[in-house]
Amino acid sequence: MPLSIALLIYEKRSFSEAMLSLKKEILGAPIDTFKIAVPALLYTVQNNALFIAMEHLEAAVFQVTYQLKTLTTAVLTVALLGRSVSPHQWGALLLLMAGTVLVQEPPTLKPSSAGSAEDDGWSFIVGVGATVVACVCSSVASVYLEKILIESKPSIWVRNVQLCIFTIPIAFSGAHHRSHAGPLGQGGVGVQGRGT
Repeated sequence: MPLSIALLIYEKRSFSEAMLSLKKEILGAPIDTFKIAVPALLYTVQNNALFIAMEHLEAAVFQVTYQLKTLTTAVLTVALLGRSVSPHQWGALLLLMAGTVLVQEPPTLKPSSAGSAEDDGWSFIVGVGATVVACVCSSVASVYLEKILIESKPSIWVRNVQLCIFTIPIAFSGAHHRSHAGPLGQGGVGVQGRGT
């Protein structure tokens, strides 16, 4: 938030003008400001889902699976913004999806214990599920935010401050809840994410 405010001051060439702009666009237009709560919530859910996904997937599998956000963003851009995607772009997106599906083949399991194999399978499902949730949240938030930015007048820096206004409390409450819930096996993910 401080960086966005600093850039707004730079854009307006005056501290007082920047503060007046923030007051007008945030307090003077509460409905417009509350529209930003949707992507703020989605970006926060996305970040938390990414921590869960990284905890349960190998790095390569996670990275390839997370590329599905390109496909979901393209579909939502066509559906919500009315843009068109050329046939060769759809072909490239389908190749990306096919590659993602091929990478999802579970690793060969060691015959050491049946319980371990079952746990690995469950961990894989949780990881892929969390990655898909992160992809969808990222795509919906990005397309929705672009739609708002196209239709609105405020500076991008004002929009960033509005995002921070909603994201910081949501993320703080989520981190606070997780710090009291304990590790994933006890109902939450540790504050630092992996294995805490």
